[in-house]
Amino acid sequence: MRLPDPQRSRAVLIGTGRYADRMLPDLPVVARTVGDLAAALTDPVRGVVTKTHCAVLEDQGDIRLIGRHLRSAARGAEDLLLVYFVGHGLVGGRRHELYLGLPDSEWAEPEFNSLEYDKLRSSVLDSAAATKIIILDCCFSGRAVSEAMADPVTEMVGQIEVDGTYVLASAERDQVALILPGENHTAFTGRFLHLLRNGVPGGPELLTVDYLYRQLVTRMRAEGLSQPQKRATSTADLLALAINQAIAAAQTSPVRTLLGAPATAGPSAPAVAHATSPAPSQPIPAPVPPSHLVRALTGHTSGVYGAAFSPDGRLVATTSSDCTARLWDPATGEHLRALTGHTGVVWGVAFSPDGRLLATAGGDDETARVWDPAAGKHLRTLTGHTGRVRRVAFSPDGRLLATASSDETARLWDPATGEHLRTLTGHDDEVLGVAFSPGGRLLATASDTARLWN
Repeated sequence: MRLPDPQRSRAVLIGTGRYADRMLPDLPVVARTVGDLAAALTDPVRGVVTKTHCAVLEDQGDIRLIGRHLRSAARGAEDLLLVYFVGHGLVGGRRHELYLGLPDSEWAEPEFNSLEYDKLRSSVLDSAAATKIIILDCCFSGRAVSEAMADPVTEMVGQIEVDGTYVLASAERDQVALILPGENHTAFTGRFLHLLRNGVPGGPELLTVDYLYRQLVTRMRAEGLSQPQKRATSTADLLALAINQAIAAAQTSPVRTLLGAPATAGPSAPAVAHATSPAPSQPIPAPVPPSHLVRALTGHTSGVYGAAFSPDGRLVATTSSDCTARLWDPATGEHLRALTGHTGVVWGVAFSPDGRLLATAGGDDETARVWDPAAGKHLRTLTGHTGRVRRVAFSPDGRLLATASSDETARLWDPATGEHLRTLTGHDDEVLGVAFSPGGRLLATASDTARLWN
């Protein structure tokens, strides 16, 4: 499982909030809904597509122009093609087909002035993109996932006609989609955006469209709202739409606690929270903070989650949700090499004190890896954790490597051989941070509480 490559992905977002037909009331929240979804999908760190590859068509009534945008996106997409519509859904024709409302659509006869869903669907299916996702937030959108349901054989043929396709609809075939009073978005997309922005506590590291669908079903059913529907092939759920921001947010909270920010401590925390070091005999001058950007290191294709300098300052290592770690020359910004092998988000990174080894912490693959940074060579994989590995840290003498994991443990390893030495248990939640004391006699771990180990 992985995130899309933003440079090789395309999105078309269509929203209609203003209508000429008095039978179709205006939908003022559509503009905000489309704009906020575009911002989430194109976010430089969290997004899945670049701004230049995301077409936003608001209150566009020219079907030919819409068609050109759809065809252009379908031709350009190699990894992900995502097409989204929000507005009035209409039913027309002898077969009671689904039409997507445009500004001049007529409620009684939508066939000649609306976007026929089947045409949109055909444009998407013609794309060579590895994954194709259609999201419909409109009344009767369930007809898009239940078309041709005359018999089970016909339905099965429709589902497997093109690998990697996924249709997500906000309501059942004869249900209306809702806009709740006081909310800034439609009910469906508002809750979809909440999941993208805030994540799911206790959920997986990467959120696929199918996982998001299941979350939406649970939440909207509990609120008595229209029930989302889906139609998918077996390969459509191999691509994630977002990093779980609940995990990303939790990852930073122990760091803030250790630095002295206010925090609610558990029963065992005061011993750590109130520990102080003897005051130095001479005041320590305050460091001068960096004040301007020197250069940007570009090359990762998704969010960057870790960074570390080599002890001699000649290398910078970074980790990313694109499943790689990368090495850079900080003096020039030159990308030196990519370290590949992890199969999920790479969270943590650390150099050994002598700079001869580099350790990385994997996510979905539940491993840590040791590398020779000079040669860019993978030396060994540390296996044993049963959850995501969050952080890695070398002891000051370089003889130990500590790892922190969501399996509620920290582990100690011999980095020279990869041998697992011991497991530190006792935390009741994910272990999100790990650090050795300067002398190497103590190890600190961060989870539901902070703990010190000898």
